[in-house]
Amino acid sequence: MNPKFIRNFFILFLLFIIFFSFATELPKTKKGGFFSDESSYYSILQSLAFDGDLQYTRADIIRIREVFWVGPMGVFLRKGHDGRLYYAKSFIYPLAITPFFRLFGTHGILLANGLMIFFVLLMGFLLLRQHHDPGKSFAFTLIYLFASITFI
Repeated sequence: MNPKFIRNFFILFLLFIIFFSFATELPKTKKGGFFSDESSYYSILQSLAFDGDLQYTRADIIRIREVFWVGPMGVFLRKGHDGRLYYAKSFIYPLAITPFFRLFGTHGILLANGLMIFFVLLMGFLLLRQHHDPGKSFAFTLIYLFASITFI
């Protein structure tokens, strides 16, 4: 397979990710609300981005409803020893996405996820290329992409 074709594929895939991220309006696709893990992670994300904490407060709800008018539903919370409510989900993922969210809002969430997919595929291709010819490595990379749940 032509190495130029492979390079062009990765360039076009990166451009697709960028354009898709900024062309998609998450509040519209979610019909103004979300449930369970989505609402928990988004709530944690915006709390880390604007408050720098994991505490569930009225300010969090107000900020969320400015973007997702239905608001969060099914947020996982726990009560702390001090009686305040805190998010009860892992915060590593929202912490990693926070800079993208601060810079680009809800578009940053899609951009960060798309970039993670892009770099996984690129690194997989580069690793496979060390042991196989570029055509076969590219085919394995595409099989991995289409056989995974990425598109769901």
